[in-house]
Amino acid sequence: MNANTTMDRTVYFNAFPPNQLNKWLELYSHRFMKPVFRLFQSELEVVYEEKNLYNDNFITAIFENFAKKFYKTHPYGQQTTIGTVEHLKNPSLTKMYNFFKTYYVANNMALVLSGDFNTDEAKKLINEKFSQIPSGKIPEFAEFKENEFAGREEITMKLSPIKIGLYGFRAPKSGHEDEIAFEICNAILSNQDQTGLFDQLMLDNKLLAAQVFNIPGTDYSASIILSVPKILGQSLESAETLLMTELHKLSAGEFDETLLNNAKLNLNKQFQQQLESNESRAVLIAEVFTQNKDVNSISELVEKVKKVTKDDIINIAKKYYGNNYLAFQSKMGFPKKNKLEKPDYKPVAPKKDAKSPYLEQFEKITANKPITHFVDFEKDLSYSKLKENVDLYVVKNPINEIFSIKFKFGLGMYNNPSLAYAAQLMNFAGSYHYTLKNLKTAFSNLGCSYSISCDDSYVYVELTGFDNKLKESLELIKELFVAPNVDKDKLSVIINGEQSTRKMESSEPDNVARALFNYVRFGDKSEYLNRLTIKEIKKLNTDTLITEFLNALKYDVTIHYTGNSDIGNLKNYLLNCLDLGYDFKKGNSPIVKIPIEYNKSKIYFVDKKNALQSKIYLFTNGENYDLTQSPYINAFNQYFSGDFSGLVLQEIREYRSLAYGAGAGYVTPELPGIKASFYGYVGTQDDKSIEAIEVFTNLIKTMPEKPERIDNIKVFLEEASAVSYPFFRDLSETVESWKRKGYTEDPSIKRIEVYKKLTFNDITDFYKKNIQPKSIVYSIVGDKKRIDMNVLAKYGEIIFVKQNNLFK
Repeated sequence: MNANTTMDRTVYFNAFPPNQLNKWLELYSHRFMKPVFRLFQSELEVVYEEKNLYNDNFITAIFENFAKKFYKTHPYGQQTTIGTVEHLKNPSLTKMYNFFKTYYVANNMALVLSGDFNTDEAKKLINEKFSQIPSGKIPEFAEFKENEFAGREEITMKLSPIKIGLYGFRAPKSGHEDEIAFEICNAILSNQDQTGLFDQLMLDNKLLAAQVFNIPGTDYSASIILSVPKILGQSLESAETLLMTELHKLSAGEFDETLLNNAKLNLNKQFQQQLESNESRAVLIAEVFTQNKDVNSISELVEKVKKVTKDDIINIAKKYYGNNYLAFQSKMGFPKKNKLEKPDYKPVAPKKDAKSPYLEQFEKITANKPITHFVDFEKDLSYSKLKENVDLYVVKNPINEIFSIKFKFGLGMYNNPSLAYAAQLMNFAGSYHYTLKNLKTAFSNLGCSYSISCDDSYVYVELTGFDNKLKESLELIKELFVAPNVDKDKLSVIINGEQSTRKMESSEPDNVARALFNYVRFGDKSEYLNRLTIKEIKKLNTDTLITEFLNALKYDVTIHYTGNSDIGNLKNYLLNCLDLGYDFKKGNSPIVKIPIEYNKSKIYFVDKKNALQSKIYLFTNGENYDLTQSPYINAFNQYFSGDFSGLVLQEIREYRSLAYGAGAGYVTPELPGIKASFYGYVGTQDDKSIEAIEVFTNLIKTMPEKPERIDNIKVFLEEASAVSYPFFRDLSETVESWKRKGYTEDPSIKRIEVYKKLTFNDITDFYKKNIQPKSIVYSIVGDKKRIDMNVLAKYGEIIFVKQNNLFK
């Protein structure tokens, strides 16, 4: 359950079992007719925390300031969805009620359902429940005229840890007849296949980054070209010149028509992928409604894409990518942040155990039993050994003819840190037969995307394309398996990118907090320390990295394929692809890092001056993980931190307004027999840090007991397990993970039986053994001047950590 708001619409989205449709419709129809804003005051202070969260992020500052200059009169730029500090200081419950009564009316709403249900029965229930919502007279929206830019209008500010350029052009608004052609036009500039005109600038090491993206609106839209110059020796102006040269090529028709055809092919593929899941289908339909389009426009998209010609693209480029645009440049610097002081009003505490008459009536509504859908290891997928140390999982694609395939080679960067950069470099590699540009074009001609990446345990090679081009796609990727070839200047792309990433990661409080939490758990094996320094990366050479990549390909490989190709043909294609002249050897993946053991409470503190929020993590060591514990772990996690029904958000957010975001969980390792751990997180204003730590610590050490919640917990766990069937593209990796842990069937089958007999004592017993007696280790990133360090010291020895010591 969640919701979000943009300038043009508000969307509420839920996921629930089909058997609960009647209860869900009853609840939501009532909510939209007779809401009671009990949490208005407490949630207002929570929004303060959300505001602080955004203000600590330099990206927020860049885009808010860009929008102000791009939309000089329209609310798109002159206000934000969260509002100003003054808005938050002077809230009006009356205005909120008036807003609700005006806009939450039937003729301004759409209900989108996507899932496994009987359509006729659903329509009947919807009519019964939602027909009670009255229609209303919706006020005409004011018109805000935005004039064209007077040539190139430049704005320069200091907002970011690196140089960033945003170049904004007026774009066709949502539903405009130019919208599809414009989207294809942008795909010719930059795309996921890295074949666009801007992509080539990056591949040729002329820019650190360049891409174009569209921010659609019902009144106006913005097309934004984002540019990151090279860290050393390149100005924003020279980067802009390169981009504008490519734009002029587009409007002059100086591009290969292959780019157009491939952009259309990939747009078709992306559209089909959007229809694969309930969630993405629902989001697509909701967007159509909020953009004032006809729902039939979805089915017409493919035909409209086919009709776009090169002349159309040239005309679109001339029309929208002319000489009138906003050049917004952010140079290195950090603006002064507007700190929100803790409000002086007290939240109204809700009656925790009270039941309204409506709730009593609602609880009497019965739901049908859920229809269970468990994974059958034998029927729902197939497993085979292609040859020694080569495993193959196959899942049929029930939706379309798009395949996905993932190779997992059993060596990762934990044992070889340079593999991280070798894997990156392979995305810039050509081969013996293909230059880099020609190889990417060849993949794009097939409608196939590929990527190469690495984590602690594996090197991944992933492809997504059309089944009728599977053979050719695998033949192309073999080019990189056999004889990758990398121009020496491509290593500079990796180095420049890594320099940029590391400058940004240490500037953001959230990143510093994650690095500190990693350090607390794993010491020098933290992912931010168990890596090469920039100096060490600069000493690498392309030949060494190619050798490291090819060496990783010699380790055991698991292949996950989802698609509809004939199984015999598939195996032959794969055997040919992996015919590399050697036998694959067994590695030791997956790598499971063991957290440091603590026998007393400690506080690790990074003083982040001018941070608006403290980022606080709490950690305790757990016991050895046993598969039989899983149902009780799930029950504890649901009780302790199950979204808004769990103790954490209720005690920290709902009752005390201490944070916008908070969470916790008992986390299990990838393999049984290894120590699990517990973590908690809260982000709060510096001046509320001590109170937040006190509340969270009390939750961990003296967990409130509310046995009356056990029935709801049991229902949730049983029904969630009954409908937890994985998304079809995730199915085989899910089963592989289960089998690695020792499961021989879908674990939900036995878990449901445990949930049926679950008692509240099971939850408290698990808590008392695995969490309560453990020492808490705190990691805090915040402004030391705004936190009472003497009070903080009561929770453990304070160890100050320099930020630079967290990053290598």
